[in-house]
Amino acid sequence: MYKVFLNDKGFYFTNNKEFIKSLSNCLVINFFSKSLIDDLYRLLKKDSKIEHILFNVKDTEGAFIAFQHHFKSIKAAGGWVRNIQNKTLFIHRLGKWDLPKGKIEEGEKKEAAAIREVEEECGIKGLKIIKQLLDTFHLYELGEKVILKQTFWYEMITNFDGDLIPQIEENITEAVWFSNNEIHQKALTNTYASIKELITLNVD
Repeated sequence: MYKVFLNDKGFYFTNNKEFIKSLSNCLVINFFSKSLIDDLYRLLKKDSKIEHILFNVKDTEGAFIAFQHHFKSIKAAGGWVRNIQNKTLFIHRLGKWDLPKGKIEEGEKKEAAAIREVEEECGIKGLKIIKQLLDTFHLYELGEKVILKQTFWYEMITNFDGDLIPQIEENITEAVWFSNNEIHQKALTNTYASIKELITLNVD
């Protein structure tokens, strides 16, 4: 299954019958056409009753790739970082709790970009990548263009015990360590749908 978030809503590409039955307020389309994308984007954005649009097609990968190619694409990378106290690194940016991430520079490897962005946004050192996590995809508007951002996520560890320094010029007002309880009580109640999904997959 492939998923693209639009704020707290989403586009799904799957033919899993049980998953389709589990969704409420969902518009199911049993074919895919690129000519529908713009209208469906506007519908999902503006219609308060529709929470999901799902393409129930045999070739889910092909439909998802065609959907991606319809938008200007940006690649980003970020980290799910834990310290020796098993706390997780979060940032507070533009009124939401988020994980540190940023755009991959030209010619830069994904892993290097993820480490660089976490270091820059939080003032942290000594990061070590453990494994790659699931990518997330979300749509947002930049001027008159709709951008599809793919973020490559990596699980990281660090023994850093210094002060965290939020990157103010990137609108980050806090960089903090959260315990699992704090994640559930604070982060999950005020974050993005894509981050919430990543959190729930990685926190007990």
